[in-house]
Order: sequence, then C-alpha cells, then structure tokens
Amino acid sequence: MGGLAGWSAMKIAIACLAAAVVAGLSAAPVEAKSPIKHCYLAVDGKVRVNNPCQVFPLGGHSYTLNTWDGGKPKRSHFAQVDANSDGTGDATWNADPNDDHALDPLGTVRWVKGCWINRRAKICAR
Repeated sequence: MGGLAGWSAMKIAIACLAAAVVAGLSAAPVEAKSPIKHCYLAVDGKVRVNNPCQVFPLGGHSYTLNTWDGGKPKRSHFAQVDANSDGTGDATWNADPNDDHALDPLGTVRWVKGCWINRRAKICAR
C-alpha cells in the first residue's frame, strides 16, 4: 500500500505544479503607475514646474518627473535623473515643452535635502 500512497502524493504534487504554472501564465502583466507627488523643476533660474505631477520611479533616487502617462500635462516640461553609485546623478530634460524625450542635458547633479541640484537646475519630487 506504501507504493499506492506514494503514487497518489506524486499525482497531487504534479497537479499543484500544473495549476501554479497555468496561474502564472494567465496572470495579467502589472503596469507601472506613476504616483502623484509635488514636483519642482527650475532650470537656469526659471521655474518650469511647481505643482502636483506624476513621477515615474526608476529605482533609488532615480526618477522621471512630470511624466505624460496620464496625458500631456499643462506644464509639460519634464526631467529625468539617473542616480550614479557615487551619490551624483545625470540629469536631462525637455527644453522644448513639446518634445516627448528628455534629451537636453542638465549636467551632473547632487542629492541635497530631497532634491537633485546643480548650478543650472533644481529637480524635486516630494
């Protein structure tokens, strides 16, 4: 009877494994959603964004500020900061508010009191 009990346990294990695989294959992919935060973007002394906006986290202190995943915002400038391992970050933005890519460099920024800053820019998402 030990052989029959072992066979039943194996069939149950196979059924559980098959169910787990099917459940994993049928699960819908989770889409990333940008949370709303208070955003501040100043470039060359001019405030471009100072209002709630969507912020797409890229891990750590890296993010894209004022994303368009909810449609083009009224103040459509946005910036992206990619944090480096040395505590600095590389910042870019869309100097033309109609550009949909942040290809204009802002230079190396540093993390100070919750914002990325340098002589040209201040980028905050709180």
